[in-house]
Amino acid sequence: MTNIAVVIPVGPRAVHAKWLVDCVQSVIDQTVGPSAVVIVDDMHGHCVEFEQVDDLLFRAGINRMVYLPPWRLGVATAFNAGCSIALATGADLAVMLGADDMLGPRALGHLKVCYEAERGRDGFYWFEVQYDTGEQQSLPCNGAAVTAGFMRATGGLPVEASLGGMDGALVSEMLVHNPNSLIRVPGDDGSRYFVRQHP
Repeated sequence: MTNIAVVIPVGPRAVHAKWLVDCVQSVIDQTVGPSAVVIVDDMHGHCVEFEQVDDLLFRAGINRMVYLPPWRLGVATAFNAGCSIALATGADLAVMLGADDMLGPRALGHLKVCYEAERGRDGFYWFEVQYDTGEQQSLPCNGAAVTAGFMRATGGLPVEASLGGMDGALVSEMLVHNPNSLIRVPGDDGSRYFVRQHP
């Protein structure tokens, strides 16, 4: 059985938590549910939405882990930490989901089918993306899931790229050194990664 965990970094700025409840609800609404949700609290407890999120996950029967880092990490390092925790505690795949983004209701189901069709191959399993403007993207970005072997081989998202384009830096490196590790998750509109654009 394939175990999929969803990693949601929250912070370091308050705007990152503004849509956290919608984000978590999109995880709860999956046709194939996650084995766990890992929240990386990069706001150090200053997120009023956490109580509501805890209640939602508890009611849905989804295991929740919260990691409170000793210092502020930034988005790339928070994703790396959360994915490492998820994969070390039994997940086959760790989905990187921004606290201000959402998953279509069939995203995890299509990911599971793809991963099993690939016979559990290590890689960066990327989703088709749709922006809140309606624009769609069919290129690898941080709307993806990673395996433990992929994290070991690459170290995850480059920390120095946290200021912008963190996914572009990693994907560019993979295109040069290991293009076979970039695996597209086929699907439909209900399996997209939805990106909210905001200042």
